[in-house]
Amino acid sequence: MAVKTLWNIDHACGHTTEADLADRSADRRAGYARWLSARDCIDCWRAARGEDAESRAEWLAKKRAAEQAEAQEWSEQYRMPALEGTDRAIAWGIRCRHRLVSAAYTALVLEGTTSEAEWEAIEDVVRPLTRAGWWIDQRDADPADLPELLDAATESDRPNENPTSETPHPRPKGCRASVLRLPHTALRRHRSTPHHAPRQPRRRLRALPPRRLVTRSASRERGLSRAPGAAAR
Repeated sequence: MAVKTLWNIDHACGHTTEADLADRSADRRAGYARWLSARDCIDCWRAARGEDAESRAEWLAKKRAAEQAEAQEWSEQYRMPALEGTDRAIAWGIRCRHRLVSAAYTALVLEGTTSEAEWEAIEDVVRPLTRAGWWIDQRDADPADLPELLDAATESDRPNENPTSETPHPRPKGCRASVLRLPHTALRRHRSTPHHAPRQPRRRLRALPPRRLVTRSASRERGLSRAPGAAAR
C-alpha cells in the first residue's frame, strides 16, 4: 500500500489544514507532518509576523525619537553648533555626535587620565566640525580615539570655522565677473591697463612741405605741360 500524500495537520494555533506532501519522499512525510503540527498555520503565521514587524517599527521610531530629543538637549547644553547637510543626515549626525562625544568623555576623563582642562580643549575642536556626514562616518569608531579622529578631520569638515564678514563689491555696469574680485584701486588700474602689449607713444604728424601740396588745377596744368605736343614745341 502506498504512503498517503495528503495529510490533515492539526496546528498549534487550533486550526486544521490539509497539506500535500507529494513533493517529499515517502519516508519523510510523517516526520514533516509532525513538524507542521507543532507550528501555527500559514495564515496565523503571516498575521503574527506582520504584527511583529509593525510593533518593531513602532518601537524603533519611539526609541529614535527619544535619542533625538536627548541629543538635541545635550547639544544646547554644551553649546554645540548646528550641523550641515540634508535633513535626514543632520538628525542622524546629531545623534552620532552625542553618542561619540559622551562615550569619549567617559572613556578619557571618567575612566582615563584626561583632565577637565584637556577635555575642554577637545570640546573646542569638536564644535567647528559641523559636517553631519563626518559624524555619521565615525558612528562605529572607538570613543577613546576621538582626539586622533579630530586631528584627521579636514578643512571641508569645518565649513564655518573661519567665517568672513566681508561683502562683495557691487558689480559695475559692463564689468566682467573676473574683475569683481579686485579691490576698487586695482579695479581702476585694471581698466586703465590693457591686456595686450603696452601702448606705443603716439607719433606726431609732420607737416608736408609746400611743394607737395598740389591742388587739382595745378596737377591738370602739369599734365598738359607734359603732353607730346607741348614737348615738341
